[in-house]
Amino acid sequence: VATNSASVSLSVNEVGVHKLVAVPVDVPCAQKAEVSIQVEPIGSVKVYNIFTPNGDPANEVYKVDIDGYEDFNIQIFDKNSQLVFASENPNVGWNGTVLNQGIDCPSGEYFVKLNYKLIGESKEIKNVRIELKRE
Repeated sequence: VATNSASVSLSVNEVGVHKLVAVPVDVPCAQKAEVSIQVEPIGSVKVYNIFTPNGDPANEVYKVDIDGYEDFNIQIFDKNSQLVFASENPNVGWNGTVLNQGIDCPSGEYFVKLNYKLIGESKEIKNVRIELKRE
């Protein structure tokens, strides 16, 4: 990273333990120095398994809570594998209608395919079953 330098500035974004090694050059009897740095995750994701778009003010829209992400994609399918919702924006949730356009989806089980990448981490794919309740 640097040669003949008294200090080094380095940015590491990948989550995990990283070892830095300083190796002296042209300095007889000098020993190398090592230091390990732990980079902690800065993102989080929370997936819910039920929502109730029934006209009361609670749980009207299905959303995934995600912070510190680089990539996000959600798809929701009914029991016949028909796509009922898709978005690349976690702030846009599913309102319980087909493609959020007014035709109510019935109560029951739905399948979520969630693709995301939190900052500094590997890409993740989660498959989750959720329940839509209108009662």
